[in-house]
Amino acid sequence: MPSDEQEVIASAQQRAKALARRDAEELQRLMHSKLRWTTHLPVVLDCDAYIAGNTDGSLVWREQRLEQPTVAVVGDTAVLATVVVDVVERDGRQETFRLRLTQTWVREAGVWQCIAGHAGPSL
Repeated sequence: MPSDEQEVIASAQQRAKALARRDAEELQRLMHSKLRWTTHLPVVLDCDAYIAGNTDGSLVWREQRLEQPTVAVVGDTAVLATVVVDVVERDGRQETFRLRLTQTWVREAGVWQCIAGHAGPSL
């Protein structure tokens, strides 16, 4: 049976793959309805804006990789810290970003959901 830490990392990796697939349904399952996400710009998004901005607009995810993620779990709350490599395309131009990433996950009804995230600064 996987540890809580392994489950959180697996959920974060599923989220990354859902971004690349533009899978709004999977993101809805993995992101908490009360999500607050701070982008590297910095703009704070709620769950609906986060999902729409990553699946409906001109931003197209090609890949997101988590480098050596670490997780601290206390009860049903977890904090994941990692370096993330984002490969995206906007207006026909591909860009790669390497950023610090922190995510807070909560477990509800046995499912880990991301309730907060902060991307940045760039490395």
